[in-house]
Amino acid sequence: TLQQLDLCSNGIGDAGAQAIAEALRDNSALLQLELSTNSIGKPGAQAIAQAARSSASGRGSACR
Repeated sequence: TLQQLDLCSNGIGDAGAQAIAEALRDNSALLQLELSTNSIGKPGAQAIAQAARSSASGRGSACR
């Protein structure tokens, strides 16, 4: 199972962050998600944070 995912410097914006958030809702194993050096704004960050909180993966996860 996927426990760590590094998506640094991939040009991810709010639409991509929204897609990641949808995937997070269905993932119970991901523990670390690295998203630094992307173009994610407040709406995308909020979507990811909400998905992480609502999923089992949100417990003890780190998102940078």
